[in-house]
Amino acid sequence: MKMVPQLLSATLLAATVLFAHSTVAAADEAKSVTVALADGKLEMTSPASWIPVEPKFRGIVDYEFTAPKSEGDDADGRVTIGGLSGGLEANKQRWFMQFSQPDGGNAADAAKSETKKLADSEVEILDVSGTYVAPPFAGGGKYENYRMLAAVINAGKLGSYYVKFYGPARTIHANQKAFESMVNSLKLK
Repeated sequence: MKMVPQLLSATLLAATVLFAHSTVAAADEAKSVTVALADGKLEMTSPASWIPVEPKFRGIVDYEFTAPKSEGDDADGRVTIGGLSGGLEANKQRWFMQFSQPDGGNAADAAKSETKKLADSEVEILDVSGTYVAPPFAGGGKYENYRMLAAVINAGKLGSYYVKFYGPARTIHANQKAFESMVNSLKLK
């Protein structure tokens, strides 16, 4: 009977070591993904902390990632990447319309925008916050205190592309450097 507590302690210790080892192994397996655009003529690299998932809307979305939620948030960030159709301005306006402002103002007026040159492409970075109003095809619903970072990539003859990252504002803020790093990794192949 005296062996039972010792056996139980040894079993718990072994389980703890095994769990710790599998957690470290899983963290070591996290890998960046090469995102190929323009039939592989443009590339960027995803952050290793973002988890690739099967795109919900194949044909509209070529790549999709989940960015881990921040403590206290109830949702992960969602990253979608694909070819931009329907015109640059029309897409930007549609994205802005997905956000309502607390004062009832226009999200496009509240948005921040910055343009830079990367890989012979004009890249416009958009940043908008507010209440996210999900489109009906994405399940609908309103989500307060959300934020979207987006990169609109105009690569001339190679086409136009987007990287859209949205979710709870705290989660987006915590992953903002990772988003910027991915966009800044854009290169010609």
